[in-house]
Amino acid sequence: MSEKKSQTTADLDDQDTVLDERLRAYYEQLQETPQYQTVKRAADNVATYIEKNPIQSALIALGAGVLIGLLLNRRND
Repeated sequence: MSEKKSQTTADLDDQDTVLDERLRAYYEQLQETPQYQTVKRAADNVATYIEKNPIQSALIALGAGVLIGLLLNRRND
């Protein structure tokens, strides 16, 4: 029983390694696409804006949250 369990564990470890390698390869391919580069640049721009304008960013997020909350609450009534 114990030998069977250790073999199953070894098989799962092997599958985990293969899956990890595949995911890494897919992620590397994704990073080379123009869409990924566009999204990455946009995210970097947003992060820079937030760092330079933290109060404005917080107020924008607050306003968006209130607006979404009002819209969702209105739908439930």
